[in-house]
Amino acid sequence: MDRAEMEQGPALEISFDGESRLVPAYALPDLELAYAIICHKAQGSAFLKVIIPVVESRILDRTLIYVALTRAKRRVVFVGDH
Repeated sequence: MDRAEMEQGPALEISFDGESRLVPAYALPDLELAYAIICHKAQGSAFLKVIIPVVESRILDRTLIYVALTRAKRRVVFVGDH
């Protein structure tokens, strides 16, 4: 759905890194509160779902991805550039 279609009805405007997005009102019930935790603090813990941002960083390497990946019980989602 493009911005013009979303502007036709009520929506929530959100900003990620200075880029605005509209979330249509009908999608708001699907939103859930989430928390972020760094991998090193999560060692020894397990979570149902883990989202791993994959962006160019001097600290992101194979070992950090492995730690994040092994925290998930059911689902892992990698988000970032190819």
